[in-house]
Amino acid sequence: MNIQATAVRPNITRPQVQQQTIQQEAPQAQESVTFSGGNGVGWGDAAVGLVTGVATGAVTGVGAGLSAVKHSALGTVEAYKALWTNETIGPVLKTAMGALLPVATVGVPILSALGGAAYGLYAGFVEGATNGMAAGLSKGLKDVSKFENELAPSVRRGIQEFGESKLGEGEQAFDISPVRGLAAVGAGLGNTVVGGVGIGLSTASQIPEAFITANRAIHQSDMGMPLKTVSHAVSLPLAVLAAPLGVVGGALFGLGAGAYHGYNDGFVESFQKNVEYVGEYHKMVDDGLAKMAEELVKDPRT
Repeated sequence: MNIQATAVRPNITRPQVQQQTIQQEAPQAQESVTFSGGNGVGWGDAAVGLVTGVATGAVTGVGAGLSAVKHSALGTVEAYKALWTNETIGPVLKTAMGALLPVATVGVPILSALGGAAYGLYAGFVEGATNGMAAGLSKGLKDVSKFENELAPSVRRGIQEFGESKLGEGEQAFDISPVRGLAAVGAGLGNTVVGGVGIGLSTASQIPEAFITANRAIHQSDMGMPLKTVSHAVSLPLAVLAAPLGVVGGALFGLGAGAYHGYNDGFVESFQKNVEYVGEYHKMVDDGLAKMAEELVKDPRT
């Protein structure tokens, strides 16, 4: 019987998977947190919300950051082990992937700390203003616990499962040429800079418009004056955090996208692709802000 070997291409999808992984590293609430009207919240409650937001942001930022340091370090060790034991990819691709892992090891905790601080600031403010400081801080601690015990371990389980991938009968491991391997490493490292600078500058350039639009929305809302006033104050640190979030998130996205396009399309082409991604990101944010501004000027009677 003539058994013809076939190459198994690993389940490496488009760079959006990297983005999804990155997004999983920030603590998330089990329910969306919003104000359902604010006219019943007085000045004292709003002040408590502001203090609670700052405190909760510190709790979630530090907690998520420290947790991510631990899980990122353990995940890196597990990732190298997974690369060694995975049977579906060859040595060149394994080497290229292994060379880029340290960048993610450093970047993920930074992103987690920044994202955790931003989320905790907002969620703590809402919870503190409506249910008191103890409830806000408790919520922050629960979110950090969920990140530590559920979200981060789920990413590590995915890494472990990757390491358990086996070849079927008659199958061959998928690999790339040494030239493509070098292209993947170079493109991944180079596009880390492209993504960080490009998305970081794009985010920073749109923060003023986003800040003005958000504060117009707050001003035109049906919240009472205490909540409006404190919401304006909370929007400032959130705007400040957006810039470094764009830089770090863009850098990690560029790392994954650059490596992917580096070995699939070529070194130069990977930079062209990432510049396109930055342009798409800028347009998406710009369109979203334009839509928000359009909604603000609509006649509510129409």
